Amino acid sequence: MDIRYRAIYGSLLFIFLIAWILLIPEQISQSYPRVYVAIPPAKKFDYILEPGDDICATDEPLLLIVYVHSAIENRHRRESIRLTWASYSTFGKHIRVLFMLGSSQNTELMKQVQFEFDTYRDIVQQTFIDTYRNLTYKGIMALNWISRHCHRVSYILKTDDDMLINMFSILNHLHTLTNVYPTEAWNSTIACLLWTRMRVSRDPSSKWFVSSDEYPYEHYAPYCSGSAYFITRDLIQPLVEATQHIPFFWIDDYYITGLLPRAIQSSVHVNYLYINSLFVVNVDLVEQRFLSPFGLSSLVFAHMPLSVNRLLYVWQNLMSNSHAAQKYRNRTFY
Repeated sequence: MDIRYRAIYGSLLFIFLIAWILLIPEQISQSYPRVYVAIPPAKKFDYILEPGDDICATDEPLLLIVYVHSAIENRHRRESIRLTWASYSTFGKHIRVLFMLGSSQNTELMKQVQFEFDTYRDIVQQTFIDTYRNLTYKGIMALNWISRHCHRVSYILKTDDDMLINMFSILNHLHTLTNVYPTEAWNSTIACLLWTRMRVSRDPSSKWFVSSDEYPYEHYAPYCSGSAYFITRDLIQPLVEATQHIPFFWIDDYYITGLLPRAIQSSVHVNYLYINSLFVVNVDLVEQRFLSPFGLSSLVFAHMPLSVNRLLYVWQNLMSNSHAAQKYRNRTFY
């Protein structure tokens, strides 16, 4: 009998050990983020163009500063944004919009950007080359610049230059949070379209290919879609400080809204606020949804990468038919 029980006990112990070994990868995968390889923190670059402190030096604290990741060659997209949801004549009392650019070896393109900066003074540019895999440097540049120059702004919004934004709705809501119900104002918060358990692309032909050396896990920890996300002002400095020691990762959405917030969790509790219902990410459905009665009243962010003219068309409809636009214009405090 003793031999029989020992055999059963030994079998159970063996099964337990096998199960424990198989569970190790799953346990590790939940402890995001850990080391990948010996990747150093992000490099530091010099500024080529940057506006002065006067951008955020207003009599009343700014409600919102928007920084836009823009490819250096996308001048027409920047122009369309200045004419629509970033219009200074419409929103200049409450927001500032800055375009984040890298540099180019094309001297003619650099001259055009210099002229654009001299005209609008709304560009921040550093010496890193403006490529897709350098987008993280744009995010770090934006956080650094805002931390140094915009101390009194309440909220920061990051977006891309192919997005349409209902700025009327945003400002109405942020004003209500800040001034009407201040106890409900966002603090230590990142509000966004949140991705959970996004699978890491291992396809070498993919634009988003990440090797196992760069990132060993099969899923990303929760992070925000880079199309648009809000960060409250109190998080900016802790995030900037984290960039000095967190290993560089080229997918900017994950680095800025995933890795950095988790790096500061021991000292700052970062709240993620789901605002997924405010987005239209399907390009083919933007106009249909955004211009519907529901869309005009409830949608805020739309991805429009194909046509600047279509963006202008949707914006004109928003201006004319959106209740949020009428509400913004009619507020006495404006």
